[in-house]
Formats: sequence, structure tokens, C-alpha cells
Amino acid sequence: MLVELKEVVAYYRTPGRIPTKALDGAELTLSEGEVVGLLGPNGAGKTTLMRVMLGLTHADSGRVSVLGLDPAKHRHSVVRKCGALLDGQRELPPRWTPLDLLRFVGASYGLSELMIRHRAAVLLERFGLAEHKNAVINSFSRGMKQKLSLILALLHEPQLLILDEPTLGLDIEATREMLDLIRSFASSGCAVLISSHQLSVIEQIAHKVVVIHRGKTIFQDGPEALIRRVGRGKVELEFDTFTTQFAGALPDTVSVTGHRVTVPLDRDSLALVLALARRFGARLIDVSRSLDFENAYLALLEERTDPHVNLP
Repeated sequence: MLVELKEVVAYYRTPGRIPTKALDGAELTLSEGEVVGLLGPNGAGKTTLMRVMLGLTHADSGRVSVLGLDPAKHRHSVVRKCGALLDGQRELPPRWTPLDLLRFVGASYGLSELMIRHRAAVLLERFGLAEHKNAVINSFSRGMKQKLSLILALLHEPQLLILDEPTLGLDIEATREMLDLIRSFASSGCAVLISSHQLSVIEQIAHKVVVIHRGKTIFQDGPEALIRRVGRGKVELEFDTFTTQFAGALPDTVSVTGHRVTVPLDRDSLALVLALARRFGARLIDVSRSLDFENAYLALLEERTDPHVNLP
């Protein structure tokens, strides 16, 4: 096990104010070759959890082990073995070039000049920044700066990669390339923790999902297990004909594509759509069901926010 957090409690302290509990029983495990998606609403404690893993914030109680070390006691060693992209690390020196910055960061990790040049060339090419290696960073777009920040996190080939919103500012193609890179990184035996508000990103790449809410871990398992636990999904119904009258009578909770209607997976919605189909002479010719990761996640949060909510 590369990372283990057990019953971690941590307070956020601001001078002159009463400490706020940021983590309240957070738990997380991360193994070699595993990609873990960290989810939770704003203020849930995701950033604090990542900072605790890196030794940037100390836990007040609980067990924290990262690469066999206690980050609070061995922060320097943990940081040297990890690659991280946190919110505060996206500001880059505007008048430097990528090569200047990569040489500086590489030297701080103890890499040789030959290794820095090799790794920089590979990563700059992979992220489409090779032709900009001597341009000043101030001329870069937001997406280019994001790519360079990720290159810096990967330069020293870390054992553990901690990424906060790694696809922020990236277009569709760059996002796909980033996810491919994360997969290849994990397949080499390394571990990745990725936090993102883009649920589709987590669903595509994560072997396991950790959901925290108000500082507490409320779920830790595979994406499919979350869907099965909550049971939220949708049904796609295909009809032989589809009139404008039928389409106009459908409720706002469904979506229409051609002759296909996507319906939330609940008895009342299905009964209503089928009744309308009979009224307007549309014959059902195909049914397909899919469980929905996003709805399952939102339902889990709803359950925690409102204890009177009964999940199906």
C-alpha cells in the first residue's frame, strides 16, 4: 500500500479566528498502479486531504502513511518522491521559458543535466509544447500553462502523482492526451490521486472513487460499486414513430434524440412515457438500460445532505 489515511482529523487555522475542522475522519488507500478519483463538493476537504498527504498541512489526529513515511515528519522526502499539481502551484514565472523552468526544477530534484534534457524533450513533445520551449511563459495561453505545470509534476518520474483539477483549461484533445498519460503512468506501477469536478474525467480513468463530504469519507470503492449502491440510472426507449405531439407532451425530465427517449430510471417516469406513447400511437421497439455515474454521485451527496432522502 503506497498511501494509507485512517480516521484523519485536521483543522484549518487562520490567525485571529476559531479553527475550522477541515477533515473529520477522512480515509483513503492507494496502491501501486491504481488511479483513485477524489470527489466531493466545494469545501468538503479535498484540498486539505491532498496537502496532508504532502506534509504541507499536518493532521491533528489519525494515521497518515505516504510511501511508507509520515509526511508530517518527513515532508522533504515525501515531496521529492511525489509529483503534485495543487491549486496554488499553477502560477508560473512569466518571464522564464519552459526550458529555463524545467532545468531549475530538475536540478532541485537532483537530476543530471542530461536527464533533464531527455525528460524535458519527451514531455514537451508529448504535450505539444516542443516548439514553444524557448518562448516566455507570459505569452502562453491558460491551457499551455496547465500543460507545463503538469510537465513539471512529471519531470522527476515520481512514485505518486497528486493532481488537483489536472484537465483545467485543456481542450478535448488535450484532455484525452492527459488521461492517456495518466493511464500509462499508472500502468508502470505508480499511483495517481486525481481530484476533479469533471465527473466524466473521473469516470473514465479511476479504478476507485473516494467521496468526502464535510471532511468525512462517505464512499471508497469502484465507480460501478457507487452506481450499484445508489441505483440511479436511466432507460433509453426507441419508438417506431415519433410525432411532434408526442414530443411536446413529454416531461422536462426526459431527453429526445431522433426516435429515442432517455428516461430517468424510476417507475413513475417510465409509466408516464409509455402511457404517452400509447396515446400518440408510438410503438416501443427497443429498450436499453444504463446506470449513470453522475446521478449516482449526486444522489449520494443528497443522501448525506438530507437524511430523510430514501435511495431506491
